[in-house]
Amino acid sequence: MSAIKLRRIDLPEGIPVLRAAIDELVKSNWDDVFRRRAREIAIAVEGSFRAAGKEELARTSYTITLLLEIEPREAVMLGKSLRNKLDELLGHLDALLRPEGEVQTG
Repeated sequence: MSAIKLRRIDLPEGIPVLRAAIDELVKSNWDDVFRRRAREIAIAVEGSFRAAGKEELARTSYTITLLLEIEPREAVMLGKSLRNKLDELLGHLDALLRPEGEVQTG
C-alpha cells in the first residue's frame, strides 16, 4: 500500500488580493463592477477556507461576502462605518492566519 500525501494548502495568499479588491471598491465609490469583483474574490476565499476545514476563517470570509452584497446606494449611506467593519474583518482573518507567537508589524 502506498501512503497518500496531502498537499499543503497555502490559504493566506488570497487575503491580500481580497484586501486590494476592497480598496479598489472603496476608491470607486462602490461601483458595481468593482463590487462584483470583490464579492467573487471573497466567495473564492471563503470556499478555500471551507474546503480546508477552516470554519472560523470561512465564516469571517462569508461575513465579508455578505457586506459586499450591500447595494452601492446603501454603502454610501453607511459611509466609513462599512469600510471600518470590512477592515476589522480583514484584520481578523490576518490574526487567525498568523502563526502563534508571530507579531504583526504594520
